[in-house]
Formats: sequence, structure tokens, C-alpha cells
Amino acid sequence: MPSFNIMKLIRCFYLQDIKDYELTHDDTLFDLIERAELFDYFSMCEILLLGNRGKTIDEVCALFDEFLRNKTYMDALDICRQELFKVEKNAVDVESDGLIDGHSYSLATELYTLFCNQLVSLGLDYSTFWNLTTSEMYSVAEALKQRHINEVNKNLYTAHATAAFVGAAFNGKLPKEPPQIRADAYNVNNGAGVQIDENGDIDCSDEELEALVNRLNSNVKAYNKRVNG
Repeated sequence: MPSFNIMKLIRCFYLQDIKDYELTHDDTLFDLIERAELFDYFSMCEILLLGNRGKTIDEVCALFDEFLRNKTYMDALDICRQELFKVEKNAVDVESDGLIDGHSYSLATELYTLFCNQLVSLGLDYSTFWNLTTSEMYSVAEALKQRHINEVNKNLYTAHATAAFVGAAFNGKLPKEPPQIRADAYNVNNGAGVQIDENGDIDCSDEELEALVNRLNSNVKAYNKRVNG
């Protein structure tokens, strides 16, 4: 008998579906999971229904029965919990297995709203967030976090370069013309000293970057020496 494709057990969990469920039912997602952990078949099917938008409860129950021919009940529950709550290790409110500790929140919506607030502060639209799946939410969170880090690093580099040019001006070593990016630098991986990659980020070789930084640092040191005597 061929093994059951676990990807068929659930399609994905939409954040809006989870939010709507908790707003219209006396149950929460955490209540469903707690009962499912006690081998409540119908609670397990309710969770699977949330993960299969467009299917009926009868279709989901049939899907679950097919899954149980090759896998165990706990296998199904683990798949759902990983899809719903998997986060990076060492994150806040996470159990030892890397899953979010649901006991820290009264509603799953409360947890996801926390993510929403964080991502909105990084530029994601509020309505866009609730149309994401749980998997997309974690991917978007990581991407926005990395973009924020890159932007901060660029700003710090710009501030450092500005200070260096000021130092060069006081030291009488500032070029008469501002530095410019050559037109051929816009060709990706063209071997030019300064390049712009697929993401629009300016790049150069390690040796050229080190030389540039050394020159800037020398100018700053010369400026400080001149000012401080």
C-alpha cells in the first residue's frame, strides 16, 4: 500500500480563518488542540477543517481516516502544531521543542495579533497580514526583519562615510569631485569595482571595500588629530 502524502492532510492555515473561528465560536484554537491531545476525534477534525479551506467536515473526516491507515493520530496532531506554531528556537514563549507555548495566550488570535503589530511596524499592511497563512507569516517576519537590519546597517555605513568625508575636508584631502558609480557597474557580476546586484544593493570586492574603509578611517583619525591637537 503506498504511503499517504502528508501534504494532503492539510493545505494551509489562513490567519483570517483562525481569527474568524475564535470570534464566532465559544472554542479557541488552543481549546481544540487541548482536546485533540486527549484523542478527541472530532476536535482533531475541526483543526483539520481550519487547515483545508473550502472542504466540508465530512471531506476532512474522510481525509483524516485515510491518513490513519498509514500514520498515527499523534502524527496528524504534530503536523498541525508544527504548521500553526513553529517558530525559531530560543524565541520568546517557546517550549523546549521549539513550539509556541499556548498557555501564555488566551486566544491564538492574541498571539497572531502580536506578530501582526510587529510586522506592521516594519512596513507590512494590516489587511495583508490577515490574508497570510501561518507559514507565510513566519517567512515574511524573517524577511522583514532582515530588511530592517540591512536598512539600519546602510544608515550606519552612510553616517560613518559622512563623518569620514567631513574629516577629509578638514584635512584638505577631499576630492574636488564627488565619487560616482560608473554606468557599467549596473551590469550584474561584470567584474567592475562597484556593482549593483539583483536586489539593487551596491557591492564591491572585499579588497576594495577594505581599502575604502581604511582610507575613510585614516581621514577621520587625521581630522580628530587636527581638531584635538
